[in-house]
Amino acid sequence: MSHHSVPFRSIPTFNEFNEFHTAANGRVRSAHDDVHVFRFRDIGRQVVKEMPLFRNCYYQIGLMTQSAFKISYFEKEHELHDAQCVVLFKPGQLISFQCDPDWDGYAMLIKEEVLQFHNGNSRLLRDFPFLAPSQDSLFFVNQPQYAELSEIFEKLLVEYANLSRSTSALSLIQLYARILLHKINDLYTAKQVEPKLENLSANTRGLEITLDFLHNLDRDIEHMKTVGEFARKLHVTPKHLAEVVKAASGLSPKDHISNKILSITKTLLKHTDTSINQIAAQYNFKDPAHFANFFKQHTGFSPLEYRNS
Repeated sequence: MSHHSVPFRSIPTFNEFNEFHTAANGRVRSAHDDVHVFRFRDIGRQVVKEMPLFRNCYYQIGLMTQSAFKISYFEKEHELHDAQCVVLFKPGQLISFQCDPDWDGYAMLIKEEVLQFHNGNSRLLRDFPFLAPSQDSLFFVNQPQYAELSEIFEKLLVEYANLSRSTSALSLIQLYARILLHKINDLYTAKQVEPKLENLSANTRGLEITLDFLHNLDRDIEHMKTVGEFARKLHVTPKHLAEVVKAASGLSPKDHISNKILSITKTLLKHTDTSINQIAAQYNFKDPAHFANFFKQHTGFSPLEYRNS
């Protein structure tokens, strides 16, 4: 594994689209705070070839073709050469990528509240489980699928251009975005990369609590590390949270927290030169030895062995 010299505290979090465009040295800029639709060829060839570890606070949905592209999120990596695919950046992910800007296709940057349709996080993740940060972020598509998705992006581009002069443009963007998500969800379902939450009826309060817990886990793991903290935020008891999350997902909240911390620390060891002591302190281990025992128990490697492997 290779890693880059990125100081731990310097991993950027992009809250706004144009912050990301500036960091990536892209030529495009968004004229709207909540959604941006553009073609990859408009980004320009001066865009950075390699983007070190970062986080987004919004969704980025790309439909790519004719590109050499490599994406890493947490400990997962995907690579493509002249293939056609859907690529997703999701809030809660630690992402890095490498690209050759001789590409084509489309991208939509969209904030979560635009996708909600006023139904809340539980509805969004229940309808579109692939939006969870831990789920796969790259789906290869064939030519008919690419053509179908391209038509949706072309409609999105038209309405994006109309945003300043049409009162219905944002509502139409929401509708086309929803259609796009359903089409991507079909790709996800066909791939069946990871189990879904199927142990509870989609209408139960227990599933809603579980999805809200997983949503908060992705967003809050940097400053919330215990089951009790997440239970308080969801206005339930730790015991009730443990019962419903275990029933819905097969794992306890503590297991989910441990798995998330493991993914993040593996990413930091792989992609940064952050010291093991710093990582241990950030993720509430009482000392580096405690972190090393946790890491070896889950991976079979010490943190140093993993970094050097």
